Amino acid sequence: MAPTEILAEQHFRTLRALVEPLRAHGGVALRRPAEPGSARRRWRRSAAARADIGVGTHALIQEAVELQRLGLAVVDEQHRFGVLQRASLRGKGEHPHVLVMTATPIPGRWP
Repeated sequence: MAPTEILAEQHFRTLRALVEPLRAHGGVALRRPAEPGSARRRWRRSAAARADIGVGTHALIQEAVELQRLGLAVVDEQHRFGVLQRASLRGKGEHPHVLVMTATPIPGRWP
C-alpha cells in the first residue's frame, strides 16, 4: 500500500516486471481510488481480486475490496497512514506478515 497513486503505479510496474517472467498464475494487480465504479466492480469480480500481488493506495483498505489469501502486507511510507488504516489492511487476511517502511531519514553522521 502506497500513499500516492504515482508511487503505487511505480511499485506496480516494478513488481510486474519482476513477476511476469516467473509466469505466476495470479500476477500483479493495481488498485487506485480514482477508478470509476465499473472498474471497481470489475476488480471485485476479476482475477485481480485473486492476484498473487496487489498494489494500491488506501483504496486497498476499502470495505468492498477483498484480498484473498493475503499473507504479506507492505506499507510504504507508513507514517502517511493512520494506525486504524494499517490495522484494517492487516485485517484483510488471516494473520498476514506486515512490513512497514518509512522515508523518514535517521539522524546521524554518514561517512
